[in-house]
Amino acid sequence: MIFYSNFDIKRLYVSKHILIDGTYVFPKGFTQTIIFLYYDYLTFKFIPAIFILNNNKTQIGYQHAFQDIKEYFLNYKNNTKENLQWETFTIDFERAIINAFNLFFNNTNNELLIKHICCYFHFLKNGSQKLQNEGYTAQKFNTEYNLLMDFLSQLPFQYNIHKMLRKK
Repeated sequence: MIFYSNFDIKRLYVSKHILIDGTYVFPKGFTQTIIFLYYDYLTFKFIPAIFILNNNKTQIGYQHAFQDIKEYFLNYKNNTKENLQWETFTIDFERAIINAFNLFFNNTNNELLIKHICCYFHFLKNGSQKLQNEGYTAQKFNTEYNLLMDFLSQLPFQYNIHKMLRKK
């Protein structure tokens, strides 16, 4: 089940930066609400545009949601002269949604058409969970755990800096 307005579809279509977030506030009978947000340069905030009530948090469930959204955008594209502006998508650091996103935004040469960025919050949350599963404890004064989390928190930035330096 998808909720949106034509104004929201237009704003999302012409926005450069899109955020997709799954929340766990949903009506009975569903397992998740997926929200598409666009970045508004006037308010410097992400504005919710599309709400999807999802009852399947698997890759197939996300693919169905993305396919429905694709149809709305194709419909909009056929009725406008505006060009698609998307540059980046920020998505949850979750394998099912990443795989569905990659399938949805690949071209025939299997190249990503739009750059996606995984959510930093979810990256750290998953890293912390992995460390705890490996036997490290998340205590305030646990030096080894804190050092590993500090190192982990810097990885996304180091990777991006390395990529930028390599381009020059």
